[in-house]
Amino acid sequence: MITMNEESLAFLGIRAVSNMIRRGDISSMEVTRILLDRIELLNPKMNAYILVLRNEALAEARLRDEESRRGKFSGLLHGIPVAIKDIIAIRGAKMTCGSKIMQNKVTSKDAAVVKKLRNAGAVILGKLNLHEFAYGVTSENPHYGPSLNPWDLSRITGGSSGGSGAAVAAGLCYAALGTDTGGSIRIPASLCGIVGLKPTFGVTSTSGVFPLSWSLDHVGALTRRVDDASIMFNAMRIRDSNASVLRSQRLDGKMNDNLEGKVIGVLEETFEGTNENVVTGVKAAVQIWEKAGFQMQDVSFPHLREARAAATIVLASEASAHHEQLLRQLENEYGEDVRSRLKMGLLFTGTEYVNAQRIRRMIKRNLTSLFKKVDAIVLPTTPIAAFHVGEKPVDSDGTTIDPRVLLTRFTSVFNLVGTPAISVPCGINPLGLPFGVQIVCKPFDESLILDIADVLESSLKCYLLKPPMA
Repeated sequence: MITMNEESLAFLGIRAVSNMIRRGDISSMEVTRILLDRIELLNPKMNAYILVLRNEALAEARLRDEESRRGKFSGLLHGIPVAIKDIIAIRGAKMTCGSKIMQNKVTSKDAAVVKKLRNAGAVILGKLNLHEFAYGVTSENPHYGPSLNPWDLSRITGGSSGGSGAAVAAGLCYAALGTDTGGSIRIPASLCGIVGLKPTFGVTSTSGVFPLSWSLDHVGALTRRVDDASIMFNAMRIRDSNASVLRSQRLDGKMNDNLEGKVIGVLEETFEGTNENVVTGVKAAVQIWEKAGFQMQDVSFPHLREARAAATIVLASEASAHHEQLLRQLENEYGEDVRSRLKMGLLFTGTEYVNAQRIRRMIKRNLTSLFKKVDAIVLPTTPIAAFHVGEKPVDSDGTTIDPRVLLTRFTSVFNLVGTPAISVPCGINPLGLPFGVQIVCKPFDESLILDIADVLESSLKCYLLKPPMA
C-alpha cells in the first residue's frame, strides 16, 4: 500500500494515480475518499463546488474497484475522480448554471462529454461553481458566491470556469470539465496556475451543455499537467465523426519526439499594454522553446481589435437570442452584470451581426495564411494576473480600464475562428500570483499544441508549485 501522505497523492498526475490503481497499490475508493475529505475541508473557504455528489462518487468508485478486481480497466481514467462545471449535465443531479433561475433543475441524462468520461472509467465528484450562465470572466457569482483563488483568497479565479480552475489548482479533483466561449477555460487556467485546453471547435460535443453561444462554445478540460490534458482530451473527443482529421492525434498520452523544423510565431505586438511580469514570463518561455530546437519567428496579427469587437457582437447576439424569453419573464432573477449583457445583446441589429460574421471570415482567412508560415503562435493568455474580488475599473495614464475587459484581450479571437488553444503556466509574479502563456495551432492540431506545451512544462515544472490553500 502507499506510504505518501494524502496531500501528495492529491497532486499526482492522472497517469501516476492510474498506475497505482491498476497495480493495486491503492483503490479508487481510497482516492475518492481522500479528495472528498479535501473538498469538505477546503471548499468552504474557496467555494469551488456548488454540489458535491459524495454518495454517488463513492458508489461509482466502488464499481470501478469491482471492475479492477475482475481485470477490467477502461483506460487511464479508470477510477480517477474528476469534477464537472455546473453548466454540463450529470444524470440525476441539479444543473444550476450558476443561476437562481435554474436552481431546481435536475437533468435526466449525462451530457455527451460526461458519458465519455464515465465510459473511460472516471469517477464524478460533483458540480463546480461558475459565472452565472457562463457569461462572465471572473466567477463572481451573485447567487452562489464567488469562487476564490487558492493562491490568494481575496482574488478572482477567472471565469467563467472559475470553480474548475480553483478545484484543480487546490487538489480537489484531478481534472475538471469547463466550457470556453471567449476564454473561459484558458483565463482561469492562467489565473490559477494550471493547464487549460480549448480544443478545435466541434471536436468535443456540446450536447447536454447549456448553451451560451452556439457558434463559439467549446468544451475542454482544466488539469495540473499537460499529460493530464492529453488524457482528458482523448477521452472526450468525438472520434467517430473526426477520425479522418484526427488520425495523427495521440492515443496513449505520450508526447511526440518529432518536433524538428517546427516554427513557432511570437506575437510580440501583444506585449504592449501587458503587465511587465507577464511579458518577462512569456519571453522566458520563448527562450526555452528556442533552446529546445524550435525555430522562433516574430509574426504579426494586426486584427485582434477587430476580432474582439466581432466576437463581442456574435456572443452577445447569440446569448441574448437564447435567453430572450427567459429574460422577458424573469429579468429580475438574473444577476445584474449578466442581465445587462443580455439586454445589450438584444440591441444589436441583424446588420451588425452579419458584419461581425464577415469580419469573422476575414480573420479566419488571415489566420489560415499565418499558419502557412508557422506551425504555432504564442502570446500571453491574460495580460494581467488575478485581481481582487469586486475590484473596480482603475485609472491608467488617464484612461479608465475595467480589468475584466483585459482578461479576454488575447483569448476571444480563437473562439471566433475555432482553433485549438492551450494555456500553460509560465511564471509567478512578485505577489505570488501565477500567469500563463497561450499556444495556438491550426484546427485539429491538438497533438502539436500538447507537444509544444509539454516542452515548456518539462523545463519549468510549474505543476510542482502548490498554492497556499493546498
